[in-house]
Amino acid sequence: MAERIRTFDWATTPLGPIEEWPQSLRTSVNLLLDSAKPAYIGWGPELIALYNDPYRPVLGDRNADALGQPSALLFADIWEELEPLLAETLRGTPHHFVERKLRLDGKYPETSGWFNIDWTPLRDEAGDVAGFFGTIAQATDAVLARERLRESEERQAFLLKLTDALRPLSDPIRIETVATRLLGAHLHATRAFYVDLDPSGDGISPVVGFETGAVPLPRGLRLSEFGPRLLETYRSGRTMVVRDAESEPEFELQRDRYRAIGTRAAVGVPLVRSGRLVAVLAVHQAEPRDWTENELKLIGAVADRTWTWLERSRSDAAMRDSEERYRLIVENARDYAIFTTDPAGGITDWHDGAESVFGYAAAEAIGRNAAMLFTPEDIAAGEVEKELAVARTQGSAPNVRWHVRKDGGRVFIEGRTIALRADSGTLRGYLKIGQDVTERRYFEQALAESEERLHSLVVGIPQLVWRAGAPAKWTWASRQWSEFTGQSEEGSRGLGWLDKVHPADRQSALDSWAKAVEHDGFEADYRIHQAATDRYSWFQTRATPVRNAEGEIIEWLGTSTDVDELRTLQKRQQLLLAELQHRVRNILAMTRSVARRTLETANDVNDYASHLEGRLSAMARTQAVLTRNPGQGVDLEELVLDELEAQAARADQYRCRGPEIALSPKAAEVLTLSIHELATNATKYGAFATPKGRVDVHWKDEERDDARWLCLVWSEHGLDLGSFPVRPGFGTELITRRVPYELQGEGEIEMRPQGVRAVIRFPLAESRSILQTDADVKEAAR
Repeated sequence: MAERIRTFDWATTPLGPIEEWPQSLRTSVNLLLDSAKPAYIGWGPELIALYNDPYRPVLGDRNADALGQPSALLFADIWEELEPLLAETLRGTPHHFVERKLRLDGKYPETSGWFNIDWTPLRDEAGDVAGFFGTIAQATDAVLARERLRESEERQAFLLKLTDALRPLSDPIRIETVATRLLGAHLHATRAFYVDLDPSGDGISPVVGFETGAVPLPRGLRLSEFGPRLLETYRSGRTMVVRDAESEPEFELQRDRYRAIGTRAAVGVPLVRSGRLVAVLAVHQAEPRDWTENELKLIGAVADRTWTWLERSRSDAAMRDSEERYRLIVENARDYAIFTTDPAGGITDWHDGAESVFGYAAAEAIGRNAAMLFTPEDIAAGEVEKELAVARTQGSAPNVRWHVRKDGGRVFIEGRTIALRADSGTLRGYLKIGQDVTERRYFEQALAESEERLHSLVVGIPQLVWRAGAPAKWTWASRQWSEFTGQSEEGSRGLGWLDKVHPADRQSALDSWAKAVEHDGFEADYRIHQAATDRYSWFQTRATPVRNAEGEIIEWLGTSTDVDELRTLQKRQQLLLAELQHRVRNILAMTRSVARRTLETANDVNDYASHLEGRLSAMARTQAVLTRNPGQGVDLEELVLDELEAQAARADQYRCRGPEIALSPKAAEVLTLSIHELATNATKYGAFATPKGRVDVHWKDEERDDARWLCLVWSEHGLDLGSFPVRPGFGTELITRRVPYELQGEGEIEMRPQGVRAVIRFPLAESRSILQTDADVKEAAR
């Protein structure tokens, strides 16, 4: 800024040439330029602007024209606010504004905010106030931080109040009602409610806790009535925010539904459990409302806290129900071993079920220690004492283990040991209840071993299934293997399966087997020969070890899954991406060229905009055809008719004819722009500009130098233009220069008295796209 101030033509301003400035102004400017803070000087009756480099962001896009401007003009948008304050400063009163709210309309990183501002009067050699020196510093962050802290404290205070209100409640409906009533009142909302959804995740049963002057919610309401976006948002676990259903475009189709329930603004927080939408806490407003971040946080926190209390309430209710059922079972069960002991484990009560399970009569069991029912190994391990200790400290302990019957046989019991306490909390003894599940235990052990083998097999069932003993040594192959490879099951045994693996992949497969035990699994991708097609296909092969009770590997169960098509698609995707990148670069290059040449030939801004829009539209139409029929070329007749129909006032003003010809993408792009320029010229000055004017477009393909060439002729008729030279322009350049350069063809244009005549010739080169076939892709994937 020092250089700008030094070289600025101050003679054109009320301050006059810089050489004539008073020393007081010179000194103030030096102080201004040395300041590290954003600083500004307004000098003279019009407070002419001078400022330093740190002040430039304050001016924003007006920085280039601000120097030497009157302050009233420079700050016209806020001058009504600044003028009376500056008047006091110019009377000699300095000003210090702390955290003043100021709107700068884009002339600072923030359009509005809070600032610390200082204005100091500047005096001339006579001691009179000749201007002011101002500095500005942003204080928005500090103000917003205090506001966020205040909002957080208010939010926490409300949540504490909510917790106190919910603490004594156990009924879910009451919890939902109280939570939404407090929330609705706190937010001054129209309605606040909680809904549980039916199993479909659509039908709702609202519990309205707060409602003031609102239209009652109708019965049988469904979320889907409010559009798919609402359901999608809720099911994904995201909060739905509506600020004004009447003006937001995405709610246009559902506005009648919102009107029916008297709602314009809404917030809904969903509860999703195991992937299913089960509940929503919602707040409605009858008027538009711009929900603040703090309000959204509060609604979300209330939703979380409400769900926590609901789950606790339901958990407590379930526990009470469970305890009641347990009591009924103890009193009425006849096929369970149920007895009680004193605190030391001595048996005090022995029921018929216990006698049936353990073989001891009541007279034989009462008075003895329940440890007699434990196995010697559990007694030695201290399990008797551990079980009682857990029950004593935690209320109950699992009793799931082998026990000893009177006859010495063993029985497996699933049950619990429950501590019995008096109302005072004193331990009175233990209740032991358990079911004889010995037969089921034996069955489960056998089933578990069978399921383990089955599970290992089912884990990778996609295609070819096999088994191996030692690593890589197959012992069995499924029918799918034989059908695919043509190799018999016997032939696949041992290392025979390797014969059907591509020779280049055999060693890597064996290397993977060498690491299988260490990695606790076999994983490899290799190609397998298919007998029916006599070709190799890629397979993803996996094997899982099966272990015995001692943890030893007894066999391997494996599958080979065909991933050939997947690899082909991945390669195809890479090629498609390359094609897309190439096409985008070409389009951008052409757009840049069109924009530059349009600018060079335009008469004014409106002329430039009109021509550029037409040319870009022509390019866009070509790209639409190319992407709609990738790899099939662009139909020449459709290309020409698109432009003629767009420009001509009547259908009888043009005629086009010629054989069916498909153009390559490059030829279509160049020819589209050429036809567009000819049609635009005809509309402005040529055949389409007069009722008698006609345009004739015809084409043919011809043999030249052992190649097919297109010859297209544009002729205008019905005009009387006299004789004048063609003015070179964008269209002329397209036809006479780009056709030869980009299409290796020929282009000429002639201005005749009856109208323009243009001839375009170029070879019809073949142009294949990767979108046309996947043959090369598949070959590359091999």
